[in-house]
Amino acid sequence: MPNRLRNIHFVVGTISLIVFLATGQYMHWWHGHLYGMDDTPRLLFRSAHVYLLWAGLLNVILGLYLQPCEVKWCRMLQQLGSVAILLSPPLLLSAFFIEPWLAQLVRPYARPAIYIAFGGTLAHIIATIGNESILKRSRL
Repeated sequence: MPNRLRNIHFVVGTISLIVFLATGQYMHWWHGHLYGMDDTPRLLFRSAHVYLLWAGLLNVILGLYLQPCEVKWCRMLQQLGSVAILLSPPLLLSAFFIEPWLAQLVRPYARPAIYIAFGGTLAHIIATIGNESILKRSRL
């Protein structure tokens, strides 16, 4: 599972980066690089675009450097964090295409995606610190 999880992060991250480039082209060619667009949809397009880049980079980094924890509860927390982080790019892609056209400045897709990725990152931090702490004590 650990190598498979790394591979999944890398693939999702790489696809997210390609989608990031494609959404930039979409804004350029279909919406004239957002020139003359009302401020609210313009803001929502650009922020979702940048968030998609962020989520893609986060997944690529995990795909390159994720090391599975040796301690079982830490490994489980780490896997839960990974699932959360993997959910962010599809939610952010939904945010890119749906949220700019909503009536008010609401973020029904971007907001949960950001919180989920934040929680997943915290889970990875706690799992890694817990794993290293337990292994350090067992070596003493």
